[in-house]
Amino acid sequence: MTDSETPTWDQLLELITRLDEGGLTEATVRLGDLTVQLSKGAPLSARQATPSNVSADSGTTTSTPSEADVAAQERPVAAPRDPDDAPAGTPVPSPILGVFYRASSPGGDPFVTEGDQVDADRTIGIIEVMKMMNPVTAGVSGRILSFAVADGEAVQFGQPLAYVDETQ
Repeated sequence: MTDSETPTWDQLLELITRLDEGGLTEATVRLGDLTVQLSKGAPLSARQATPSNVSADSGTTTSTPSEADVAAQERPVAAPRDPDDAPAGTPVPSPILGVFYRASSPGGDPFVTEGDQVDADRTIGIIEVMKMMNPVTAGVSGRILSFAVADGEAVQFGQPLAYVDETQ
């Protein structure tokens, strides 16, 4: 990839995997005009997560974040659960990081509720990433036991979103 190319999601996921396997807790990587900041465990501080002006030598600048960007950065991220406290059932992990919603629109009916029977391909929620809505499917057939995160909560990759009883 040259400096002028924008990385693909697959390339960014590969970068995250490599950094995770390397044992780093925080890293900032510049790919052309894109800067990626990663933090394992604690969220980046507001100073680190806020874009700053680039030097005049590069000829490019970034703008200050909008109110929506700042609000998204301040949204609390769910704390990881202790495995001993996890409910019974098969976890439905988050396929990506973002904000989890149980309904397609604010105030709308949820895709599923606790006690609903689901097939593996049934949508149980959506995750918003960069203004794009990504469906989350159950991945297994069974009955929804519980949701591990609240509607509108920021979630991490692999974090359990819900638990399914596959025996039912």
